[in-house]
This record gives sequence, structure tokens and C-alpha cells, in this order.
Amino acid sequence: MTADDPSTIVAQHLARAERALQDTAGSRSMCAIARSGQSFPAAKYHEGASSALTQLRRHTGQRQAADLSHLARASARQWRDRAQGRLAASSDWRAYYTGGAEALDALAEQLDSNRSGDVTQGVDYTHGSDRK
Repeated sequence: MTADDPSTIVAQHLARAERALQDTAGSRSMCAIARSGQSFPAAKYHEGASSALTQLRRHTGQRQAADLSHLARASARQWRDRAQGRLAASSDWRAYYTGGAEALDALAEQLDSNRSGDVTQGVDYTHGSDRK
């Protein structure tokens, strides 16, 4: 595997999303946060990013960057639709689905950039951490 291999890029994005979730939630698990009854959209945003990227990672296999980029964009549309639909009745769920959509969009952008030779040096998933 090389640094511009699609599965490596997915793994890098997932690692950054998981790190952002850990930085936001601290030592609390998402289950403990949910049981507390308090809204925590910032953590849900990063949880959504991690979840969406984990789901996409299952489909990487031997896919070319163009195929994976197309799949990421299609998945991002589904996540965005959920963020705007009735499934996202609370701010936590809107943040969750928005985090997933934005993570998939960022991944697709990097995959496309790498194919065109315009290599991007990563994505900052901390932009959602200011959500309350």
C-alpha cells in the first residue's frame, strides 16, 4: 500500500475522525453521553464522520480511486438527505448525519485531487467540534 492508495486514504481520514471524536468526547463513551440525556452535537458530528467512513471502508477492497470517490459522493448524498429528513429530529442527529456527509465529501475531494495530481495533505475534522 502506498500513501495515495485509496484504502490508505480512507484509513487516514477515519483515523483523523476517530481522533477528533476522542478529543471531543474525552474519556466518556458515546453510550454514556447518550444515557446522560444531555445533547452533545459536537461529539455526534465526529461519531457520524467515523461511522460513515467505517461503512465506506468496508467497500474499499480493490476499488480504484474514481470508483471509491463516486461511492463516497453517493453515500454523502444519502447522509445529507438523512440530516435534512425526519430521521434528524434533534440537533444531535442532524450533527451526526452532517458529520458523516462532510467526512465523505472530504474523502471524495481528496481522492479526486490525488487522481488529478493535486495532492491534499489531509483534512481537519475539528471544524465540527465547536457545534453545541
